[in-house]
Amino acid sequence: MADDVNTTAEVENIPPYPTSVELNFGTDIELEPGITTEVLGTAIIIDENGCDELQTVIAVLFRSDIPLGVNASDDGRNHYSGSCFSQGDCVDTSETYHCEFSVQHYADATDAGSNFSSTNWTFWIMPYDLFEGTSGIDQQEIQTLTSLVVTTTSMDFGAIPLGGNTSGVNEQIDVENQGNEHLDIELSGYGISGGDGYSMGCTLGEVNIDKLEYSISPFTYGLGIPMTSSSTEIDFDLRYGSDSGGSPGKSTYFGMGFPSSGIGGTCSGTVSITAVSDPDLD
Repeated sequence: MADDVNTTAEVENIPPYPTSVELNFGTDIELEPGITTEVLGTAIIIDENGCDELQTVIAVLFRSDIPLGVNASDDGRNHYSGSCFSQGDCVDTSETYHCEFSVQHYADATDAGSNFSSTNWTFWIMPYDLFEGTSGIDQQEIQTLTSLVVTTTSMDFGAIPLGGNTSGVNEQIDVENQGNEHLDIELSGYGISGGDGYSMGCTLGEVNIDKLEYSISPFTYGLGIPMTSSSTEIDFDLRYGSDSGGSPGKSTYFGMGFPSSGIGGTCSGTVSITAVSDPDLD
């Protein structure tokens, strides 16, 4: 005599885990001035019970030294929650996931010379099936972005008499910090071409460069700083942006004087403004 005995068993769930975790294709992150930059993190997710059992994947991008790390609240300077999606290539136990992050232009720099050079940016990814899996990470730097935009397109000093000046009336140039570090600025000017020693070229004659004065606060002509043809750094202390402050801006004020003779007609010139790194606001 013989008989059959039915046997049953269940395969114990094995938590899924990521492999080949990579942030920004394995290179440092370069931000774009004044806008968000799309940063990509990728990983192959392994589920030994079959990739069709994967339910979701979450990811975070954060500066590695912030309190609470992965669990911190999102902040444009140091913490981002990602949007993850499958590439639809589930075969047996593996499936590729991409995670996207929209990173602000003011996200903290971590490269050499920055205030956070001892840290980096960490891409953390966690898969789930019925249960939480095992996380994986990759790390890269965010590079320093030194950038400003001049939001004033022109200055018009109006009609100035020979030998006269603008007195207590100032024109101003407004700039915004569109990078991820604090800034000073450099100023220089020219009348017709760079380094010509003039502030303006006129229909008749030219105006010397030192007749154009500037200051970081409103002033009366004669008390400002004379412009030069070579770049002069100003202790501007323009901070970089944040979620609450956007792209901070500041103004520089200008006054103009004319010589008592030798010029006539319409006059025009150029002021050049350059961003200068000032990470410590010194």
